[in-house]
Amino acid sequence: MHDDPTAPLTHAPARDASVLERAMRRGLELAAGGPAWGPNPRVGCVILDAAGRVIAEGRHRGAGS
Repeated sequence: MHDDPTAPLTHAPARDASVLERAMRRGLELAAGGPAWGPNPRVGCVILDAAGRVIAEGRHRGAGS
């Protein structure tokens, strides 16, 4: 991890399309589990490390969360 979040990466991010597609599909699954109503859109997120491994995932649980 960098101390400076604006510093460029020293390694290439995961570029395997199948890894990225799986992460995107999982993000959409997570979003679908969010609230169906409210002022905010359904949002899901999957964070991958440079090797393409999932290091975190989550979803918006509703206004104020």
